[in-house]
Amino acid sequence: MISITKVKKTFQYIRGEKTVEKQTFSIPNISCGHCTAAIHNELSELPGISIVEGNVEAKTVTVEWDEPASMDQILYTLKEINYPSE
Repeated sequence: MISITKVKKTFQYIRGEKTVEKQTFSIPNISCGHCTAAIHNELSELPGISIVEGNVEAKTVTVEWDEPASMDQILYTLKEINYPSE
């Protein structure tokens, strides 16, 4: 039996004068590298997103951002591109 654990870690730190947030999102719809590339391309277009890293095996995406990006905006975008986070 395989057990899958949802991964959600939020980190916040200061870079220069900006507060940077980093979150790992569990994305069950990820099945291949094309999925992570699509997520990377869409999220990278949002102002304030600095890093998007996908992990196909773990079905996760780690995103690092600062203002004007927000958690709500990231979650909304993931849902709009059919990769909603759990």
